[in-house]
Amino acid sequence: MSKNYNIYVSSSCVRGKTVSETVRILAKQGLKNIELSGGHLYQENIFENLIELREQYDLNYSVHNYFPPPKDNFVLNIASCDDLIFKKTMEFYENTISLCKNLNIKKYGMHGGFLIDPKPKELGKALEINTLYSKENSLKKMIQGYNSLKKKAENKTKLYFENNVISKKNLDKFKDNPFLLTNKKSYLELKKSLDINLLLDLAHLKVSCNSLNLNFYEE
Repeated sequence: MSKNYNIYVSSSCVRGKTVSETVRILAKQGLKNIELSGGHLYQENIFENLIELREQYDLNYSVHNYFPPPKDNFVLNIASCDDLIFKKTMEFYENTISLCKNLNIKKYGMHGGFLIDPKPKELGKALEINTLYSKENSLKKMIQGYNSLKKKAENKTKLYFENNVISKKNLDKFKDNPFLLTNKKSYLELKKSLDINLLLDLAHLKVSCNSLNLNFYEE
């Protein structure tokens, strides 16, 4: 496969291993473009290993949200109104942006924020939390966080926000959408305050449209 192709394979397709093990598995299959993402074991010296693998197999990297894996798992939320979670989220993103700059990675995709702070075990399932943060306050945190990260990126790494997904179960539970950036309306609302780049997850959008009774193609 030519490394000039713009198709990247996510490292998340191989679970339960370190990033280095995963990248080597994919590279040995002839894959040159690899998106470094979540779902891996914590690993020391990850930067040096990624450099070595890139040189050995002539690889291209991009980075997606929850990478590199931290020692202690938590849910990133750039719109959190919990000061500790917001601080941990910002420190994580800043560290990843530094890694991107050092690896000369030009694109980093992050997830839009939430009006709640779910636990790692709740992801992909019905959420146990009952109350939502103020949407106005969460949007302010997300805007504040993004502007700070954009300065950190120094135009060397282009930042993207990926659209979140809202399931029918969670919509029925909260009687409102607990996630920011799930449809066209919320995207346009955010664009009024931020010059963001959208990483469009079509599967997320399809599920959200079904939950919100929206037309997928119009969205």
